[in-house]
Amino acid sequence: MFSSSAPRVLGAGLALLLAPAAGGSPAAQDEPRSAREILVEFDAVRFPGMSADASEEGVRRFQEEIEAAARRQADLALELYRAHPEHARVPGAMAARWALMSNALERAGDVLAEVEELLAAGIGERLATAALFARARAGLVAEDVPAEQKRAFVEEAIARDPDEPLGGIYLIDVAKYHTQDVKEMRALCERVLAEWPDEAYASAPAKGFLVQLDRIGTPLPLEFRDVLSGETIDGEDLRGHPVLVHLWSGFHGVMAGELERLRQLHAALGPRGLKVVGVHLWGEAGGEEALKAALLERGITWPQCYEAATGEMPWEGRFRTSETPLFFLLDRSGTVRSVSYRVGNLAPAAHRLLGAV
Repeated sequence: MFSSSAPRVLGAGLALLLAPAAGGSPAAQDEPRSAREILVEFDAVRFPGMSADASEEGVRRFQEEIEAAARRQADLALELYRAHPEHARVPGAMAARWALMSNALERAGDVLAEVEELLAAGIGERLATAALFARARAGLVAEDVPAEQKRAFVEEAIARDPDEPLGGIYLIDVAKYHTQDVKEMRALCERVLAEWPDEAYASAPAKGFLVQLDRIGTPLPLEFRDVLSGETIDGEDLRGHPVLVHLWSGFHGVMAGELERLRQLHAALGPRGLKVVGVHLWGEAGGEEALKAALLERGITWPQCYEAATGEMPWEGRFRTSETPLFFLLDRSGTVRSVSYRVGNLAPAAHRLLGAV
């Protein structure tokens, strides 16, 4: 049985989850609210659009707004389940709850605990299917779940409903984030293309990742104007150094975490000769100065290319990616040696390249 180190909100057992629901105020009403009342509020929850304020304070406010909306919708889904467990919209609402908990609220361990107890208690087929896919997603997100267990959760969900597009999407997550075996990455991408050919959110990333994997062993030209210094960066000037190329597009969510991990890796290996180059994709026209200010505020000093989401976008076309962050590790000759969506996966290879003189 899985045991997460994250806080378990269900320590009091399933009885707490199934307790009769009361109205939405701290002074609980005697009778639960109607499903219609709950769903009106559930459907009315609005999440903020991407903030244009890239300052640390702006990012903090944006994250707080996201979390507040996520908590509200997640709580309403639970209220609906507790008050009306047989309602037709319960499986979808609970699936939304678990997705929000795994992602926006960073409570994947609580999702695993909640799903585990529900499955053990016995629930309807539709809700059980939603629970298995929620467990697969939470397992992928939770840091303390071993890679083989992540894969097992995904495979169990797929076995339950082979036609569910989330199965292909989660297999791509395994390929991109949870294995460093290039052969396994390719096999997973090819499986997704064979089993979910018409599911764009799975097949498109699979095709793109295969293109990126094909870059391994090929040179990667680098030439651009550095946003920070205004100077032209030429790949020839970087020869003789391992180079980590970081494709990114903002300071929110996963990108913020990966940027901090990249900063730590640069601090550790930069003095030994590792060079880092950033490529900021999908920016606003004329947004170079705003990006420069945000980078300097965070103490980021390595060269940055800026590509606005207007007209031709040669860097996006060159890398064939619809998702960031993405990292390419080049050897001293400028040849791609590794590709990953997580900088931590490339750290061992970077150490090896620095040891190869």
